Amino acid sequence: MGQQAIVNQAAFDIGQMADRLAQGYFMHLAAIQVAKDPRAVALSPSVEPGSIVPVAYVGRKDGTRHVFTLHISWPKREAIRLWSVI
Repeated sequence: MGQQAIVNQAAFDIGQMADRLAQGYFMHLAAIQVAKDPRAVALSPSVEPGSIVPVAYVGRKDGTRHVFTLHISWPKREAIRLWSVI
């Protein structure tokens, strides 16, 4: 089966963006469900020296890392908050 030509590049790009947004939304919902479980605290990153909250990293396409802090409100177990550091 041959590869189809893209007739409208702008429409194709918007479709890809919509797909990425939907996948991100689904991942966010899954993360919230996991964070609600009391056992999730065992999976969270540890607090690194010099930090007061757990820090995690996400690799970028260019090889650099995006750093974010992960603060989970455990007393209420109803929210997970991400604050961007970089």
